Amino acid sequence: MIEQDHIIQDKKEVWKLTRLKTIREKTGMSQSQFTKAAGVNAAVYQHYEQGYRQVDGANIKTLLRISITANCRISDLIEDDALRKELKKNGY
Repeated sequence: MIEQDHIIQDKKEVWKLTRLKTIREKTGMSQSQFTKAAGVNAAVYQHYEQGYRQVDGANIKTLLRISITANCRISDLIEDDALRKELKKNGY
């Protein structure tokens, strides 16, 4: 039981640190409001924001919808430093 609690705590830490959550919070929208405005699946978005799924692997349509709604570049959403730098270098 202690190990499971530790894993849950680790997941909460990941959730607190994702770039996606920080970006969404700057919009002033709740997750529900944001996903409706972006037209993305709420459950999938929640998994990205909480770190259960990697936003870096999201399809381009999802990334584009999120970036338009958040008024940011796609590179701002990406967690992987090398990929984010490459995207920024190419104007994304």
